[in-house]
Amino acid sequence: MVFVDNCYGEFVQRVEPVQVGADIMAGAPLKKAGGGVAQK
Repeated sequence: MVFVDNCYGEFVQRVEPVQVGADIMAGAPLKKAGGGVAQK
């Protein structure tokens, strides 16, 4: 069984991990894009 933490993959990948062999994947849809980069 292959598990993938696809945390930021939805922003940069053209295919999902399950399309190339992963059994299970999880992401964090509530994260803000650039939240760790943008200054306040």
